[in-house]
Amino acid sequence: TTVYHEGAKWQFACFFVPIGAGSLQQRVVTRKLCRHCAAWSEQHEDRCPNCGAELAGTNAEIVTFLEMPNVRLERRERITCNEEERQLRGYAIQVAFRFAAVESGARFVDADVRTADGRPLLALRYAPAATLLTLNRGWRVSRSTDFVVDLATGEVVSEEEPGSSRRSPKAPKRELARLALAVQETRNLLLVRLLDPELRDDPVRRTTLRIALHRGLGQAFQLEELEIGTDEVGSGEQRALLFVEEAEGGLGVLRRLVEEPDALAQVAGEALRLCHFTPETARPDCDAACSECLLTYSSARLARFLDRFAVEDLLRALAGCTVERRSDSVPYEEQLARLLARCESSLERAFLEALASRRLRLPDDAQTLIEEPRCRADFFYRPNVLVFIDGPHHDRPTVVPLDERVRRALLAHGYRVVVLRYDEPWLEQIRRYPEVFGPVSS
Repeated sequence: TTVYHEGAKWQFACFFVPIGAGSLQQRVVTRKLCRHCAAWSEQHEDRCPNCGAELAGTNAEIVTFLEMPNVRLERRERITCNEEERQLRGYAIQVAFRFAAVESGARFVDADVRTADGRPLLALRYAPAATLLTLNRGWRVSRSTDFVVDLATGEVVSEEEPGSSRRSPKAPKRELARLALAVQETRNLLLVRLLDPELRDDPVRRTTLRIALHRGLGQAFQLEELEIGTDEVGSGEQRALLFVEEAEGGLGVLRRLVEEPDALAQVAGEALRLCHFTPETARPDCDAACSECLLTYSSARLARFLDRFAVEDLLRALAGCTVERRSDSVPYEEQLARLLARCESSLERAFLEALASRRLRLPDDAQTLIEEPRCRADFFYRPNVLVFIDGPHHDRPTVVPLDERVRRALLAHGYRVVVLRYDEPWLEQIRRYPEVFGPVSS
């Protein structure tokens, strides 16, 4: 690659070998990549941590890569026409991911996208603090994959050079290995899985949808193009559109798409506007894609797969969709039935029915016991929200101070306490906590 610094052009020369190590061997890592969903695994793991596929035979690819060390650059005044051609064609980049681990397994949130008539359209999976592995597999035009690296010196050797007979017999012994080059980062990511097989297998429709949603995200949440990365991962039923928050520490945008019922609809509405499907932005002279809709600096190489008309109906369906967050990967209706079965009063059931009437976020648990201070919350939202449904008996003079003391103690222990009363309309109270239950449309 080329680096421009203070008016000069610099190019990669070699990797720095760590002082005292004598070789880059300690930075060579081997991983398994799932060919179905693009999740990466450790060598000893037999099943994919994301889709559950057995990591054997053609289901898995074993990749050995060099975790990128520091590099040395050399100044270049000009580059040859062959080098220019290779740079224009670019590198073959491969992306893999792994969700953050928690005691119960992996850390992610699932949600279903349904059209206005209740038809399932997309499946969302948001993963905070996931490990993103970006692999450089060599030049796209090369006949072989990966790079030949001399681990002793840090040089990247050309394809012709390893077997060259012109090398001096007095030259130091080489430690050559064919490796991918890799960088690992911690990022918030969103996987959008396409449920319609026709959409999933059509490269034009899925690529156009990915770029349209990327552009819609930027407009809906006032983001620069490079603040959200996008790619396509997986194959078959596990093929998914990948969106990544590139900012260090995250942006909090992708989480909203699985937690707010109408956030994805807003993004699709912006995509419709950008793609000239609204009266104020209509452009009859845009045949498939233009610089005002889908063509940007990063999407220009995908121009042959971009056609705004191919996704018009899909974007209109998404603009009227609702997102239903799953609890522990359980569908909305099953979670509602499970919570209703655990209710101990008609007020608790009325609260859940009020949430369900607007498809708002359901609690993760009911009748949750808290060890310190010793009490029981009517409902619990991860990670720390306790909901109390107060009936008429909570107005008794003997009960009021007890409630206040317990709830102050809960706040001191890091819990957030939400109290909903029997004598106020449910939706009016719910509307005060959009960050917990989701926004209530008027």
